[in-house]
Amino acid sequence: MKFKTALTEIVKKPQTFTLFTAPMGWGKTRYIWELLESEKKLILFSPLRSVVDELTQRDFVVACERSNFDSSLKRFISMDKAILVTTVESFPWEYLEYLLEKTDPICVLDEFHLFYEWGQSFRPKLYESYRLLLQTGVRILGLSATIEKEHLNELEVDIGLSGHSSFFVNIGNFQLQREPKNVIRISSDQLINQKLLFYCHTFKEGRLLVFVRTREQGRSLKRFLLSRGISCSLCLGGEVSDFMKNEYIEKKRVVISTSALSHGVNLENIRRVFLTYEPTKYLTSQMIGRGGRFGESFNVYMLANKSGRFSVLNNLKEKIQLLYYQFLNQSIGLWIC
Repeated sequence: MKFKTALTEIVKKPQTFTLFTAPMGWGKTRYIWELLESEKKLILFSPLRSVVDELTQRDFVVACERSNFDSSLKRFISMDKAILVTTVESFPWEYLEYLLEKTDPICVLDEFHLFYEWGQSFRPKLYESYRLLLQTGVRILGLSATIEKEHLNELEVDIGLSGHSSFFVNIGNFQLQREPKNVIRISSDQLINQKLLFYCHTFKEGRLLVFVRTREQGRSLKRFLLSRGISCSLCLGGEVSDFMKNEYIEKKRVVISTSALSHGVNLENIRRVFLTYEPTKYLTSQMIGRGGRFGESFNVYMLANKSGRFSVLNNLKEKIQLLYYQFLNQSIGLWIC
């Protein structure tokens, strides 16, 4: 029996929760459409508005928004096979039991780790909605590439309280479908910034994706690069949908982003990924996973000064490199302290 066929047989069992983890770029979204061939109705909950906007252009999709949910639900119910795509905030929860009775769907929770990561911090609606689904007994499929062990432990407790049968199918948690050619760990903030500026000016074989910690850092870097004639774009939280629309029109050579572009986007020809700060483990993996999404070879440069693994010799090498890149950047007019 083929793997996907076997997975589908697990997912379709009554009152089951299935967590499927696979490498970034494996094709988890494509699998949802394959699942539709045997299960005629799916409800896809995504934490990411950009994913919802992108999926609404695909076959068999019904977009669910608060402004038109009445007509959307009628259309979803009447179609022979359909995927209702929504965020937890847009979904009309007062109609949940009615939908479950009429369509017997499988509920797909995309980027499932975010239902814990974000749902237990700044977006509690994610975790609350997931817990509500558990209480109904509906079949649930969680999809993720990066779920932490602590959340797996919490998941085990939540499932135990719900009465669901649970299955964990893992073919690559915290793995990439395409590994970077090189991962260069740098302990100095100054050195990673100087290398970044140098590559922004000299690297022409592809595009650069730069992750920064704060919105102001992103704006400041964009202003500086534009003042030096370097083509760049900036994406901040809440701007992903607009960014992707502009991306289809014109692809800038340098893309600057907060963590906004770490999930659910496929950017073409990303050959250099810079992490100018040290994010959490799952965010680090997701950010690195934005490189090489279309099979391109790519390198990663990441700040790693908290690891404590750098020798005296390595620190000396970095000091020499810093002087070298400062000299190069000053000579081409990219000097920055």
